[in-house]
Amino acid sequence: MKLKEKSVLIVEDAAIVSAHIKRVVEHLGYEVIAQLTSGEDALEYLQNKQPDIILMDIMLEGQLDGINTVELINEHYGIPIIYLTAFSNANTIHRAKLTNPYGYLIKPINERDLEIALEIALHKHKIELKLREKENMLQSIIDSIGEAIITTDPAWKITLINDEAVNITGWQKDKATGKVLTEVVHLQDVKSMHVLGLQELISISSPSRFMLTNRRGKQVWIGEGSVYPVEEEFTTIGNVLVFKDLTQKIKREEAEEIQKKQRLANLIEGQELERKRIAKELHDGLLQQLNVIKINTEFLLREKPQDDSLLRLKTMLEETVVETRRISENLAPLRLDTLDLPLCIRSLCNEYQTGDVSLVFHETDFPQQLSPSIKMNLYRICQEAISNAIRHAAPSNVYIQLLGMDGFIRLIVEDDGKGSVSLPEFTHYGQHGHNGIQNMMERAEIIGGKLYLDSALQQGTSVTIEIPYSEYAPES
Repeated sequence: MKLKEKSVLIVEDAAIVSAHIKRVVEHLGYEVIAQLTSGEDALEYLQNKQPDIILMDIMLEGQLDGINTVELINEHYGIPIIYLTAFSNANTIHRAKLTNPYGYLIKPINERDLEIALEIALHKHKIELKLREKENMLQSIIDSIGEAIITTDPAWKITLINDEAVNITGWQKDKATGKVLTEVVHLQDVKSMHVLGLQELISISSPSRFMLTNRRGKQVWIGEGSVYPVEEEFTTIGNVLVFKDLTQKIKREEAEEIQKKQRLANLIEGQELERKRIAKELHDGLLQQLNVIKINTEFLLREKPQDDSLLRLKTMLEETVVETRRISENLAPLRLDTLDLPLCIRSLCNEYQTGDVSLVFHETDFPQQLSPSIKMNLYRICQEAISNAIRHAAPSNVYIQLLGMDGFIRLIVEDDGKGSVSLPEFTHYGQHGHNGIQNMMERAEIIGGKLYLDSALQQGTSVTIEIPYSEYAPES
């Protein structure tokens, strides 16, 4: 539609002035669709038909003057308005400015001034409509993004919040706009539960995870976010905060971790069953056969008591029987079925005791009732730690402690051997080639504990596993 085909609504309570304005407007080529005399009439008319532009007298008679009327029009319609008035006092101009008019003409109206005002107002409105369309399109694009996006001005007051951010924070767009960022985004550090201040909030980086308390009081895991400054000619004109709702991701991770622990527990349980099977075969099969051979050898020795070959054979058989019994016991310690863990470990220390290495065991406030899984895995970790120390560290002393205090139970195995600089790193990085450490870490994980390694050259090694009290309650 061409410019001169635009429609004009005149709201003017002076009939002579209204008629004059109508003639001028029509002379300029515009269509006057109505002439009204009050704000109330204008609001009623606009319910059925809207013009392209309104010429509004500021000083209307009635309950609503022109400025009050425009305030109500602005709430419901996007129509450009030019004020008409015979007054130009400062207070009137200030009130009029607050309604964002497209022009301001002083009576009596000059045709040239009115022509310019109409053309500028309509052109400005056309540009604003295009900008609004682009803003709406941009808002739609931002709303369609799966990440939460919040923009602020340089003072960190919110200027835009997308649908995902609304869903996470619980703040509607109109309520959040204009608020300082920390009023809408309440973040807590997961470990300390410290509420982040503005300076901490604007420094968050992508890998971080935080707990957000939304407007409804619901706590939401968020993360993978950052704050980006928006700059123009080396000046910050705003900021963009981007983050994700990680609730479902963390739930999946927790479920996967539970499944991983269960698979690991099943694997180790299978290993223990296989150990028992092999131990039983050694005890019931090989060990019994060795005992039969040993008895037969003793019968032969009665006939030939001085036969060196038979004496050597008897000695070898006795040593083999002892070693087979030791291997069978290590594979499936029968003592674990009947004795509590401290007694089992004390017995284990006695087995490893030699003239070269002294093993010292100490127990303090250690609970008597443990689940079979906790008991077995702690025993295996202790067994592995003692074996590693004796085979690799060349210690003079190995100290074993079982402690129950500070809400934890702890198993500590320390030696005064040669130590290692790189050993502690194996609990954080790869364990390739260190199956013993890997095995201890896996067993600690299964029973809900943590394994710590501390070692230094010529200062020995310390292996500590700690489990929260709640983890070791007996299984029902």
